Amino acid sequence: MYIELFLLDNLLMDLLILRLAAAMLSIRASFWRSSLFALLGAAAAAAAAGGAAFLLSPAGKLGLTLLMSFAVPGKRLRSRACAFGAVLLASAIVGGAVLLAAIALGEELGSGGIGLHAALIGFFAASFLPRAIRKLLSRRIAEEKTVRLRAEFTGCGAIECAALIDTGNALKSPIGGLPVIVLSRRKYPEAAALASIPIPIRTAAGSAVIYALRPKKLLLNGAPANALIAFSSAETALVPPAAVPAA
Repeated sequence: MYIELFLLDNLLMDLLILRLAAAMLSIRASFWRSSLFALLGAAAAAAAAGGAAFLLSPAGKLGLTLLMSFAVPGKRLRSRACAFGAVLLASAIVGGAVLLAAIALGEELGSGGIGLHAALIGFFAASFLPRAIRKLLSRRIAEEKTVRLRAEFTGCGAIECAALIDTGNALKSPIGGLPVIVLSRRKYPEAAALASIPIPIRTAAGSAVIYALRPKKLLLNGAPANALIAFSSAETALVPPAAVPAA
Protein backbone atom coordinates (compact mmCIF):
# COMPACT_ATOMS: atom_id res chain seq x y z
CA MET A 1 0.00 0.00 0.00
CA TYR A 2 1.32 3.46 -0.85
CA ILE A 3 2.24 5.60 2.14
CA GLU A 4 -0.38 8.20 1.13
CA LEU A 5 -3.15 5.58 1.18
CA PHE A 6 -1.80 4.16 4.44
CA LEU A 7 -1.93 7.58 6.12
CA LEU A 8 -5.36 8.39 4.69
CA ASP A 9 -6.73 5.03 5.83
CA ASN A 10 -5.46 5.54 9.38
CA LEU A 11 -6.61 9.16 9.47
CA LEU A 12 -10.18 8.20 8.50
CA MET A 13 -10.22 5.28 10.93
CA ASP A 14 -9.04 7.47 13.79
CA LEU A 15 -11.64 10.12 12.96
CA LEU A 16 -14.37 7.47 13.00
CA ILE A 17 -13.11 6.09 16.33
CA LEU A 18 -13.18 9.56 17.91
CA ARG A 19 -16.69 10.29 16.55
CA LEU A 20 -17.91 6.97 17.88
CA ALA A 21 -16.32 7.58 21.31
CA ALA A 22 -17.89 11.05 21.51
CA ALA A 23 -21.30 9.62 20.56
CA MET A 24 -21.01 7.03 23.33
CA LEU A 25 -20.45 9.83 25.85
CA SER A 26 -23.18 12.10 24.38
CA ILE A 27 -20.54 14.69 23.52
CA ARG A 28 -20.12 16.47 20.19
CA ALA A 29 -16.36 16.90 19.79
CA SER A 30 -14.90 19.65 17.61
CA PHE A 31 -14.12 18.47 14.07
CA TRP A 32 -10.80 20.32 14.01
CA ARG A 33 -9.77 19.00 17.41
CA SER A 34 -10.68 15.45 16.37
CA SER A 35 -8.82 15.90 13.08
CA LEU A 36 -5.67 17.01 14.90
CA PHE A 37 -5.64 13.96 17.16
CA ALA A 38 -6.56 11.68 14.24
CA LEU A 39 -3.55 13.08 12.36
CA LEU A 40 -1.35 12.35 15.38
CA GLY A 41 -2.70 8.81 15.44
CA ALA A 42 -1.99 8.35 11.72
CA ALA A 43 1.55 9.64 12.23
CA ALA A 44 2.05 7.18 15.10
CA ALA A 45 0.80 4.33 12.88
CA ALA A 46 3.28 5.35 10.19
CA ALA A 47 6.07 5.46 12.79
CA ALA A 48 5.11 1.99 14.02
CA ALA A 49 5.14 0.65 10.44
CA GLY A 50 8.53 2.29 9.95
CA GLY A 51 10.15 0.41 12.83
CA ALA A 52 9.10 2.09 16.07
CA ALA A 53 8.35 -1.27 17.70
CA PHE A 54 7.47 0.26 21.07
CA LEU A 55 4.29 1.70 19.59
CA LEU A 56 3.11 -1.85 18.82
CA SER A 57 3.60 -3.04 22.41
CA PRO A 58 0.63 -3.14 24.84
CA ALA A 59 2.07 -0.15 26.74
CA GLY A 60 2.54 1.79 23.51
CA LYS A 61 -0.99 1.08 22.31
CA LEU A 62 -2.50 2.08 25.65
CA GLY A 63 -0.42 5.25 25.63
CA LEU A 64 -1.67 6.15 22.15
CA THR A 65 -5.25 5.42 23.22
CA LEU A 66 -4.81 7.75 26.18
CA LEU A 67 -3.41 10.45 23.89
CA MET A 68 -6.30 10.05 21.46
CA SER A 69 -8.83 10.31 24.31
CA PHE A 70 -7.86 13.96 24.79
CA ALA A 71 -9.73 14.72 21.57
CA VAL A 72 -12.91 14.22 23.63
CA PRO A 73 -13.60 17.30 25.82
CA GLY A 74 -13.48 16.90 29.60
CA LYS A 75 -11.35 18.29 32.42
CA ARG A 76 -12.23 16.18 35.45
CA LEU A 77 -10.49 12.88 36.21
CA ARG A 78 -13.74 10.96 35.80
CA SER A 79 -14.36 12.58 32.39
CA ARG A 80 -10.85 11.65 31.26
CA ALA A 81 -11.30 8.05 32.42
CA CYS A 82 -14.63 7.82 30.57
CA ALA A 83 -13.05 9.28 27.43
CA PHE A 84 -10.21 6.76 27.60
CA GLY A 85 -12.63 3.87 28.01
CA ALA A 86 -14.85 5.12 25.17
CA VAL A 87 -11.90 5.45 22.75
CA LEU A 88 -10.69 1.98 23.74
CA LEU A 89 -14.15 0.48 23.14
CA ALA A 90 -14.64 2.42 19.90
CA SER A 91 -11.26 1.15 18.65
CA ALA A 92 -12.32 -2.42 19.36
CA ILE A 93 -15.66 -1.93 17.55
CA VAL A 94 -14.12 -0.34 14.44
CA GLY A 95 -11.30 -2.89 14.40
CA GLY A 96 -13.87 -5.67 14.70
CA ALA A 97 -15.84 -4.27 11.75
CA VAL A 98 -12.71 -4.22 9.59
CA LEU A 99 -11.79 -7.74 10.69
CA LEU A 100 -15.26 -9.04 9.81
CA ALA A 101 -15.00 -7.38 6.40
CA ALA A 102 -11.64 -9.08 5.82
CA ILE A 103 -13.07 -12.49 6.77
CA ALA A 104 -16.10 -11.93 4.54
CA LEU A 105 -13.78 -11.14 1.60
CA GLY A 106 -11.79 -14.30 2.26
CA GLU A 107 -8.52 -12.54 3.04
CA GLU A 108 -5.77 -14.50 4.78
CA LEU A 109 -5.04 -12.46 7.87
CA GLY A 110 -1.54 -13.81 8.36
CA SER A 111 -0.25 -12.66 4.97
CA GLY A 112 0.79 -9.12 5.89
CA GLY A 113 -2.24 -7.36 7.21
CA ILE A 114 -5.70 -6.41 6.04
CA GLY A 115 -6.19 -5.10 2.52
CA LEU A 116 -7.50 -1.71 1.52
CA HIS A 117 -10.84 -3.07 0.28
CA ALA A 118 -11.59 -4.74 3.63
CA ALA A 119 -10.55 -1.61 5.51
CA LEU A 120 -12.84 0.57 3.41
CA ILE A 121 -15.80 -1.80 3.74
CA GLY A 122 -15.28 -2.02 7.52
CA PHE A 123 -14.99 1.76 7.73
CA PHE A 124 -18.20 2.23 5.72
CA ALA A 125 -20.10 -0.25 7.90
CA ALA A 126 -18.92 1.32 11.16
CA SER A 127 -19.52 4.89 9.94
CA PHE A 128 -23.25 4.51 10.63
CA LEU A 129 -22.69 3.73 14.31
CA PRO A 130 -22.16 7.27 15.73
CA ARG A 131 -25.49 8.50 14.34
CA ALA A 132 -27.26 5.34 15.46
CA ILE A 133 -25.90 5.71 18.99
CA ARG A 134 -26.94 9.37 19.17
CA LYS A 135 -30.47 8.45 18.07
CA LEU A 136 -30.63 5.68 20.65
CA LEU A 137 -29.52 8.03 23.43
CA SER A 138 -32.04 10.65 22.29
CA ARG A 139 -34.88 8.14 22.48
CA ARG A 140 -33.94 7.32 26.04
CA ILE A 141 -34.90 10.88 27.04
CA ALA A 142 -38.61 10.13 26.78
CA GLU A 143 -38.20 6.90 28.76
CA GLU A 144 -35.87 8.05 31.53
CA LYS A 145 -36.92 11.70 31.77
CA THR A 146 -33.28 12.72 32.11
CA VAL A 147 -30.75 14.31 29.80
CA ARG A 148 -27.01 14.88 29.85
CA LEU A 149 -26.27 18.60 29.80
CA ARG A 150 -23.05 20.31 28.76
CA ALA A 151 -22.84 24.08 28.66
CA GLU A 152 -19.83 26.25 27.83
CA PHE A 153 -19.61 29.87 28.94
CA THR A 154 -17.30 32.73 28.09
CA GLY A 155 -15.22 33.50 31.16
CA CYS A 156 -15.95 30.53 33.43
CA GLY A 157 -15.38 27.27 31.56
CA ALA A 158 -17.95 24.52 31.12
CA ILE A 159 -20.65 22.75 33.10
CA GLU A 160 -21.51 19.05 32.74
CA CYS A 161 -24.33 17.42 34.67
CA ALA A 162 -27.38 15.18 34.51
CA ALA A 163 -30.63 17.15 34.34
CA LEU A 164 -34.27 16.26 34.88
CA ILE A 165 -36.76 16.99 32.11
CA ASP A 166 -39.40 18.93 34.02
CA THR A 167 -42.78 19.23 32.30
CA GLY A 168 -43.69 21.87 34.88
CA ASN A 169 -40.86 24.13 33.72
CA ALA A 170 -42.45 26.45 31.16
CA LEU A 171 -40.05 29.32 31.74
CA LYS A 172 -39.20 31.47 28.72
CA SER A 173 -37.16 34.59 28.29
CA PRO A 174 -39.33 37.75 28.07
CA ILE A 175 -37.46 38.80 24.93
CA GLY A 176 -37.01 36.13 22.28
CA GLY A 177 -39.09 33.46 24.00
CA LEU A 178 -36.19 31.03 24.49
CA PRO A 179 -36.80 28.18 26.95
CA VAL A 180 -34.95 28.51 30.25
CA ILE A 181 -32.97 25.72 31.92
CA VAL A 182 -32.58 26.08 35.69
CA LEU A 183 -29.38 25.05 37.49
CA SER A 184 -28.24 25.29 41.09
CA ARG A 185 -26.72 28.62 42.06
CA ARG A 186 -24.81 26.91 44.89
CA LYS A 187 -23.20 24.28 42.64
CA TYR A 188 -22.18 26.69 39.88
CA PRO A 189 -21.41 30.06 41.53
CA GLU A 190 -18.98 31.24 38.84
CA ALA A 191 -21.53 30.92 36.05
CA ALA A 192 -24.32 32.26 38.27
CA ALA A 193 -22.27 35.40 38.91
CA LEU A 194 -22.33 36.16 35.17
CA ALA A 195 -26.11 35.83 34.82
CA SER A 196 -27.78 39.15 34.02
CA ILE A 197 -30.95 38.41 32.03
CA PRO A 198 -33.99 38.72 34.33
CA ILE A 199 -36.49 35.85 34.17
CA PRO A 200 -39.76 36.42 36.07
CA ILE A 201 -41.15 33.30 37.78
CA ARG A 202 -44.24 32.43 39.77
CA THR A 203 -44.12 29.89 42.57
CA ALA A 204 -46.37 28.85 45.42
CA ALA A 205 -44.57 31.45 47.53
CA GLY A 206 -45.33 34.24 45.07
CA SER A 207 -43.56 36.06 42.24
CA ALA A 208 -39.79 36.39 41.97
CA VAL A 209 -37.01 37.04 39.50
CA ILE A 210 -34.06 34.79 38.72
CA TYR A 211 -31.20 35.68 36.40
CA ALA A 212 -29.99 33.83 33.34
CA LEU A 213 -27.29 33.97 30.70
CA ARG A 214 -26.91 32.54 27.22
CA PRO A 215 -24.25 29.84 26.97
CA LYS A 216 -21.64 30.00 24.25
CA LYS A 217 -22.44 26.37 23.49
CA LEU A 218 -25.18 24.08 24.80
CA LEU A 219 -25.50 20.33 24.23
CA LEU A 220 -28.29 18.08 25.50
CA ASN A 221 -27.41 14.40 25.08
CA GLY A 222 -24.75 15.50 22.62
CA ALA A 223 -27.15 17.42 20.37
CA PRO A 224 -26.96 21.24 20.01
CA ALA A 225 -29.75 23.06 21.86
CA ASN A 226 -30.87 26.68 22.04
CA ALA A 227 -31.86 27.88 25.51
CA LEU A 228 -30.93 30.25 28.31
CA ILE A 229 -29.56 28.97 31.60
CA ALA A 230 -30.81 30.50 34.84
CA PHE A 231 -29.68 29.87 38.41
CA SER A 232 -31.81 29.42 41.50
CA SER A 233 -31.73 27.85 44.96
CA ALA A 234 -33.06 24.56 43.55
CA GLU A 235 -30.52 21.74 43.80
CA THR A 236 -31.83 19.72 40.83
CA ALA A 237 -31.05 20.75 37.26
CA LEU A 238 -34.36 21.25 35.41
CA VAL A 239 -34.73 21.25 31.64
CA PRO A 240 -38.01 22.29 29.97
CA PRO A 241 -39.23 19.84 27.31
CA ALA A 242 -39.18 22.70 24.77
CA ALA A 243 -35.36 22.89 25.09
CA VAL A 244 -34.77 19.21 24.24
CA PRO A 245 -33.75 18.70 20.57
CA ALA A 246 -36.06 16.44 18.59
CA ALA A 247 -34.70 12.94 18.03
